[in-house]
Amino acid sequence: MVLEETQIRLKYTGFLMFSSRVAALLIGTIFSVYVARVLSKPEYGAWGFISNLVVSLTFFQGIIPFWATRAIARGNRIYKTTITANFLVSIPLTAFLLLSSQSLAESLGIEVTATVLIAPLIMALYSMAAFNSILQARTPHKVAYQEITLSTVKLTIGLLLVYYAGLTGLLLTILIGRITYILYAYKWVKGGFEPRFNFSLVKEWFKAAWLVLIINFFSVMYLSLDTLFIGFHGLIAPLGSYTVAKKISSVIGSSSLLGFALMPKLISGKGAEKDIREALNLSLMIAIPSLTGALILNKDLIYIFGSKYIEGTVPLMALSLAAFLNTNSVLAGSVILGEEKADINLDYSFRNLVKTKIFKLMKRRYAVLVAETFLLILLIPRMGIYGASLAFLTASILNLFFSTRMAFKGRKILDARKITVFTSSSLVMALFLGLTPRKGSIQTLISIGTATLIYISLLYIMDKDLRTLFKKIINELFSILKSRGPS
Repeated sequence: MVLEETQIRLKYTGFLMFSSRVAALLIGTIFSVYVARVLSKPEYGAWGFISNLVVSLTFFQGIIPFWATRAIARGNRIYKTTITANFLVSIPLTAFLLLSSQSLAESLGIEVTATVLIAPLIMALYSMAAFNSILQARTPHKVAYQEITLSTVKLTIGLLLVYYAGLTGLLLTILIGRITYILYAYKWVKGGFEPRFNFSLVKEWFKAAWLVLIINFFSVMYLSLDTLFIGFHGLIAPLGSYTVAKKISSVIGSSSLLGFALMPKLISGKGAEKDIREALNLSLMIAIPSLTGALILNKDLIYIFGSKYIEGTVPLMALSLAAFLNTNSVLAGSVILGEEKADINLDYSFRNLVKTKIFKLMKRRYAVLVAETFLLILLIPRMGIYGASLAFLTASILNLFFSTRMAFKGRKILDARKITVFTSSSLVMALFLGLTPRKGSIQTLISIGTATLIYISLLYIMDKDLRTLFKKIINELFSILKSRGPS
């Protein structure tokens, strides 16, 4: 069965995804500090272990959603199949966690109530991944409400639950947030359920799981290899400074979310060259000033987290440049994934998939991973965390080269006029930051807020298209506030 036509809103989705992610990062940081202060040291250590355990158990959650997004974006009606199949994948993991909850609680020295909650959390995460694959394929802007929902739960009942129930309250907060979002997502997808579960299609998806796992493994290792090598070399104290620097630079990386709707639009066959150019412009509009601010305020940004992390100042500069480059690599990857047509007839055979540009891209990206590993082995013993940041920056340059060469070769994607507007506005913003004295975290945050307003004002004055875009976004937000809920 084929779904009705849908309209993917590239600009609105991008701004909603980016703003919700930045807000979630800020709220998440505040909530993390609160949790660290409220929980006892053993509980907080147990929470660190549980977090890593949950991440490792969600490694397989993207297999079905990866292929489902592509099939649904092309109009295939497989909502029930997608949600049910991913839920079923989580059942063995859930059963394993329930059976081992008592022994896990004893080994961590915490209440069994806390470890029991991990099981339904895994089920919720797999279900969320399935719902998000459907929403991304049809109405990607609705995925942004995931961050909004989770942040709202943290700032309301989460503060109370953690205060009164400790680690159990924290896990309950996370579970409630995810269930709330699942109920929201269900509201939008329930009308598209097909009559029967498509077992044969799921079987084909699992045959093609190898390609998804290759992609997922690269994503995890590429972003964490530097941190792992620093830890392996026993540089635990410098690792704290490096982690802070990487956390700050991740804000620049969030600008890639401005192209979130590009891939499903290209998959659906409705995307065009102008959509790729538009997504790149949106991404650069945020990434360029973010990079500029990070380079000028590097020491001030580190001081927000504490003077003890000052060693992360120099790595922050390299990591910020790497985050900027990776933003463009992500966009190029979205273009390659979106324009791939090999699976358009639901052919997931090995022979077919190894011929795809997706597989060719991953071969090049694994070469980047090998180069990054070599550089980390070479530089960390000599330069510590400075060497790690240089290795990651070099890997980012290589990744950008391979990704953009495959995605944009022979295309006129860059808009020189837009880039000039973004760059000149960023330079004025940089001049303000360079001339403004700052003392303490509050003044730094005020400077960032003022600089952001200066940048936005300059864009509004200099670019007619952006004036129209800003007005549309404001009108959209007002219409949402007036209505009963987001549409």
